[in-house]
Amino acid sequence: CMPLNQLPPVEDMTFTLTPSPFVTISVADAHGAPIPDARLALTTKDPEQSFQWGEDDQYWARLVRALTGPDGNARLHGGMETGTLAIRANGYGRTLVAWPPDGDLLNVTLEPEATLSGQIVDIAGWTDESVRVTLSQGTTWSTYLMVSRESDGHFQFSELSAGTYHLDVPRIEVETSHVGGTGAANGEASPYDPRLSFQNNLAVELEAAEQHQLAPTHLRVP
Repeated sequence: CMPLNQLPPVEDMTFTLTPSPFVTISVADAHGAPIPDARLALTTKDPEQSFQWGEDDQYWARLVRALTGPDGNARLHGGMETGTLAIRANGYGRTLVAWPPDGDLLNVTLEPEATLSGQIVDIAGWTDESVRVTLSQGTTWSTYLMVSRESDGHFQFSELSAGTYHLDVPRIEVETSHVGGTGAANGEASPYDPRLSFQNNLAVELEAAEQHQLAPTHLRVP
């Protein structure tokens, strides 16, 4: 064992630090005005997979969040190999962008939001305790709301961009006790009325800033 005072001199070592690959995201409206407080969520979700708003942008295992400043800009680390950048802002249509971008600046333009509203009831006007209403845009993304009798069956999807959407309501078996007067025997499901049926995958075309109100949507029963 050699004493410390007899060790050979240590050569000087030089370390070169390269700048971190940060990307500036600039979010603006159609007129070029910056959008402050836009919410950015960078996830590891593959952009080829269907994205679920409310889950993938909130509970994904690896997630980076940021808010745009008064100038509409935010900075995120661009080192992630493949992911999806989810962008939301109050009053604007939500959007998804494949990550990473080609350069160190990503310009994103948000449209004024469209909304889709409706009401879920059964064939006798009774609102079920809890019904999951799903809205999807092709195979790109989906989101859902739980509709209950506390809201009298009313629901509204907001922050939608222009495009074609599909609204899905599951089939619900409604008991006679909930829909008195339909003619069904005790303990049996109420009869199916085609005049009040709902197509499980209803297509709706929305334009930017459109406020679309659906007619009351009746639950399908067997």
